[in-house]
Amino acid sequence: MSIKIHRQNPSSGGGQQPSDLLYGEIACDKYGTLYVGNSSNVPTYMLNSDIYNQVGNPNLLDNTNFKNPVAQRGSGSFQLDWKYCIDRWVLLGDYNVGTHTLTFDAGNQTSRFGLDAISYMRQGLEKLDSGTYTLSAGVGGNVYSHSFVVGSTVASQAWNMGTFYFTYEKFSGQNTQWFGFGVVPGTSSPGSVALDWIKLEAGDTATPYVPKSYGDELAECSRYFISAVGYGTAGIVNNLGFRCFIPTPVMMRGVTPTVTVKTTDNVVFGGTFKALNTSATGAQRFKNGILVNIGTATTGVTNTPGIAYGLTVDISCEI
Repeated sequence: MSIKIHRQNPSSGGGQQPSDLLYGEIACDKYGTLYVGNSSNVPTYMLNSDIYNQVGNPNLLDNTNFKNPVAQRGSGSFQLDWKYCIDRWVLLGDYNVGTHTLTFDAGNQTSRFGLDAISYMRQGLEKLDSGTYTLSAGVGGNVYSHSFVVGSTVASQAWNMGTFYFTYEKFSGQNTQWFGFGVVPGTSSPGSVALDWIKLEAGDTATPYVPKSYGDELAECSRYFISAVGYGTAGIVNNLGFRCFIPTPVMMRGVTPTVTVKTTDNVVFGGTFKALNTSATGAQRFKNGILVNIGTATTGVTNTPGIAYGLTVDISCEI
């Protein structure tokens, strides 16, 4: 089958679909809309700029659907000073998960980006290629976007979108770039914004936001933080220690994990049990989990198999 191309005369009054089109032939009107002849020699509408614009570039950020976020830390609201709130997002300010609202907090704010005061949330990406990138965000049906250059040099920039700011930071000696959004004090009440979503993509055009599934977001976020795992973990009991391997659902980020014991309970061994405590030392990351030593009361045994039925820990490999 050969392909023959027709095109409409540019001087035509408007874009028009051809009345007929042989099978395999392609036609183009003056506005760039494409048609192709099907097996019945009928022109079939194919592609125009509106349809093209429904195809979005990949979103480089994690946990960006603020209406349904991954929030393993479990709190419905946060007032924090440079600590993680919902997964992957560092907060300086006040954030309500249910209303997905960031509010300026006079007790958690900074003077940065040439602004007297700002509260903001940011997410770090490592080893990002230099080039032009675009941040976009949805707020109540409106879409805001800004394009800018990301490089290897130190940067601290913010762009006023009206009710909020986009932010970008790169610190000296680090291979991490930070992208986020913030609010400044209001004239009569604290400034706030309820972002529905946010997106970072390569290039100078904001393409449509397509949310990832919750499962995909959870898997990506779990590379950095996993909450409340370890129940029923087996290991080896020694005097003043329980060395155990805790499986993780994904391979976590390649740094030394920080383990926080949330529930201690007991370790059971040799027909008896001893209390665990909150000490967690010597953590090592492997592809399928972490190895860690949990403190215990004096056991009086060495190299004895045991099980910690009630143990739960949080594991952090955050940036």
